[in-house]
Amino acid sequence: MATMKPRSIIPEGWEAHHRPILDTAMTAICELRGPQAYDHKTGQQGPGELLADDIPCRVHGLSADRGGSPSANLIDQHSLDVIAPIDHIPKLDITDDGPILYVTGYKEGHLGDPHLIGLPLRVTNLHPGSLQWERILTATTEV
Repeated sequence: MATMKPRSIIPEGWEAHHRPILDTAMTAICELRGPQAYDHKTGQQGPGELLADDIPCRVHGLSADRGGSPSANLIDQHSLDVIAPIDHIPKLDITDDGPILYVTGYKEGHLGDPHLIGLPLRVTNLHPGSLQWERILTATTEV
């Protein structure tokens, strides 16, 4: 019995051929900003420097935790994976403060979760995707 090599099962050029189909699953639009900046005049945290915008992406919830803070308040924290095309993600310097990702809307014809729009998501890690054109950003709602 002849055996097939695993690489011969998937034809060359498969990813490029299927990318348009997989891109249709990226129904959210987001932007990446630097860490939030403190405005000394207003005493408020404001959005950081714009790093990239109009990024198509998919957002998947991973886990939810509830824990205490030093002020003894309960804090809900959610972890999410945000999958985006590699050519839309700039080189990122990931620190304890960010960068911060915001979902700004959804592609026409897709409703999406309205509670996700404008919610700051702090990027905590960056991973290569299983496809050569994707990047996975792990983010948390704890900013």
